[in-house]
Amino acid sequence: MAGTFLSTAFTAAGTIIITRLLGPDGYGIYTLAFVAPSIFLQFLGLGVTLAITRYSAFYLSRGEVNRAVQITRRGIAFLLLFGVGLALLNLLAAPIVESVLLKRTNLAPYTAITSIFIMATAATQAATFAFVGWGSIKLLSTFSVLQGVARLAIGPPLILLGLGVYGAVVGHAGSYCVESGATLLTLFAFKLKGSAETGVSWVDDLRRMIGLGLPAFSGGIASGLAAQYVTILLASVVTNTVIGDYQAAINVSVAITLVSSGVTTVLTRSFATLDGLKADIGPAFDYAVRYVSFLLTPLVLFLLGSAAALFNVLYTSFYAGGIILLQLTALSYLPVTFGLTMLPSFLGGLGYSRFTMFMLVAGAVSVLITGPILVIWLGLGADGAVLAILVSNVISTAIGVFLAVRYLHAQLTIRPLLGIIAAGVASLMALTLIEQVALPGIPSILLESSAFTVLYLSLVPLFRGLGFDDLNRLQASIERVRLVGPVMHLILRYERWVLTKSGIQAG
Repeated sequence: MAGTFLSTAFTAAGTIIITRLLGPDGYGIYTLAFVAPSIFLQFLGLGVTLAITRYSAFYLSRGEVNRAVQITRRGIAFLLLFGVGLALLNLLAAPIVESVLLKRTNLAPYTAITSIFIMATAATQAATFAFVGWGSIKLLSTFSVLQGVARLAIGPPLILLGLGVYGAVVGHAGSYCVESGATLLTLFAFKLKGSAETGVSWVDDLRRMIGLGLPAFSGGIASGLAAQYVTILLASVVTNTVIGDYQAAINVSVAITLVSSGVTTVLTRSFATLDGLKADIGPAFDYAVRYVSFLLTPLVLFLLGSAAALFNVLYTSFYAGGIILLQLTALSYLPVTFGLTMLPSFLGGLGYSRFTMFMLVAGAVSVLITGPILVIWLGLGADGAVLAILVSNVISTAIGVFLAVRYLHAQLTIRPLLGIIAAGVASLMALTLIEQVALPGIPSILLESSAFTVLYLSLVPLFRGLGFDDLNRLQASIERVRLVGPVMHLILRYERWVLTKSGIQAG
């Protein structure tokens, strides 16, 4: 989480500066330049990324280090070759995608750079999932921060030098090149060095990794293509400026997924380790959903309530059209309370990637059906696109929870989750009153965020979102965390104080 917060800060700074420098129209072009490579990246690796994390953690938990080294090396090599192939495909096919689907013929100058971006992303993903499987979260966080710094250092100066959208594209691709080079060199220098021959052939390992990852990969393709499908729908009916507003709203709400990834990415390894140790995964699922919800639900509701103030500070009045889009986008993430972002980690970590496929495909089909209805037929444009995503997230979460509880015997206690929502909604209502105070810009954001945080943390224990047992578990989990540990320790002490003063008994 510490790495995620720092990376988010640098990434957000770079994004805000780039968004301001390019303006809505230029930022719309910048967004569309990455649609084709994003489509091709959906096909990266046939699910081998999940297999790298799952099997390296599984074998390490059993003490089979050489086996973990071997399967990690082979998975990385496969992904690198796959990335090269996708980059070549992008060079050949991106112009067709852009002219036929996006109705734009001015994106050709960016194709070569986006092809480099594809190769760098493939290398970054390979190293990232390997680091997670090997439990090297601190190193991974460091490289994530490095990528954010590189993007901030490369993109804005190139734009100021007169390169415009081209400079922004180069900065984005270049930041991934920096991260991928650093992660791969470190990984092979410190984790994967030495001999790792175990007698298992390349073919057997690849067959096993693809066999595990392919179902989740299929679901991921469906989900990823559905997201690009929404952008393609918008490109056919709205201007570059509206695309810029839409992407600006997505950029702010991406804080939810970034904070989530700081926890849920690690949970894939955690659940795989529990499986290797034959531990009880039922309560583990319950605790994971509850504590991720404790972190993410207030962030969702805060974005919903402070959208106008955030947009005015971050983007100026030029992006006023994105305020409602941010509110709708934040609302579309509300299913995180019930495990939306955590479910793939749970299902994939236990080796049930086909269940991940079911939930993601169901969500993608929902987008394919509701997207044209809301965007085109009802004429809702970008608002309709976000509403289609909301419906998709609700359906995906419902199916994922059903499969986890019904077939994997996962536990899910609803009462604490409802308490977390109630505390967040009450804080949101107070936030709407605070917004009536006429404060300019940044002071308004500081006042709103401080008041919302204090009120939420005060109400969560009172609404039974967290109990004494939860505080004990969370306290044990942060004892050795240096950066965010002290902050979380203060928060937990406050939560314990609220519970004690309210007279709520332990258990």
